[in-house]
Amino acid sequence: MDLRQAGYQRALSGYQEALPIAQTIGDRLGQAYILRGLVEVKAQLGPLADARHYYREVLALFRDIRGPVGLGHTLRSLGNLDSRESLLPAARANYGEALAISKESGDHLGELNTLKSFGDLEMREHRFAEAKQNYDSSLATAQEIGDLLGEANAVKALTDLNRRQA
Repeated sequence: MDLRQAGYQRALSGYQEALPIAQTIGDRLGQAYILRGLVEVKAQLGPLADARHYYREVLALFRDIRGPVGLGHTLRSLGNLDSRESLLPAARANYGEALAISKESGDHLGELNTLKSFGDLEMREHRFAEAKQNYDSSLATAQEIGDLLGEANAVKALTDLNRRQA
């Protein structure tokens, strides 16, 4: 087992240990975030069907407790999973819902990350004008909130787009 795999296994064990504690004390927000961490690890370890099952649980929890930031981030992650599995219409729908929630709740970080993911999807489908629009919006949002990592990711994405079109 390599170091990365071992790290995922330790994370999986930690989330599995924390979840029943959060359930026992009735911490629904904690449960949602623990399950989200669990699903992110499961998405790395596979099979992806397990991850999809947990994403549905997480989405239900965030909807129930009205946690817009967690809901938006989880929808984006589910869109990323859809994209990995080439379920592009589902990815587009999840990104669209995540973007609307991020904008409505004022989650600028979620917004810029979702715009970047949307741009990646558009580039994958050779919709270069739409990809550029999403990357430009992601860059503007990153600059607006002073997120240097988001800015660097958007600039790299725009550069990759220009290279791909050359």
